[in-house]
Amino acid sequence: MQLKSIIRRTLMVSAATATTLVVFGGQASAHAHTLPIYGAGALIGNAQVEADHLYVKACDFSADGVGIRAEYKTTSGVTDMVGDANGSASGCGREHTPSGFVSSYRVCDSTNRCSSWVAP
Repeated sequence: MQLKSIIRRTLMVSAATATTLVVFGGQASAHAHTLPIYGAGALIGNAQVEADHLYVKACDFSADGVGIRAEYKTTSGVTDMVGDANGSASGCGREHTPSGFVSSYRVCDSTNRCSSWVAP
């Protein structure tokens, strides 16, 4: 009788562990995607697609008079952009895609120097 109880508990713990892995295992792959841009060898800003692929950010890190923007395309065919309106001051420009998920994006500066288009 006691052996059946031990086996039953072991199976219940194994099932609970497997359920935990299934429930939380997929969340580890959800992460933001970031493209940096450099000027004169220093990081001057970046573009970021958030983990849900619905929000895009542009961040300007350098008080050099050169603005930063993120350009993106969505699965519904929209092409749009967001800039960091406050320059290198704290905070970034952020917007929700008008429709669809971000399918590709790039980072550009105000001199029109841009990275290649990449998928998030």
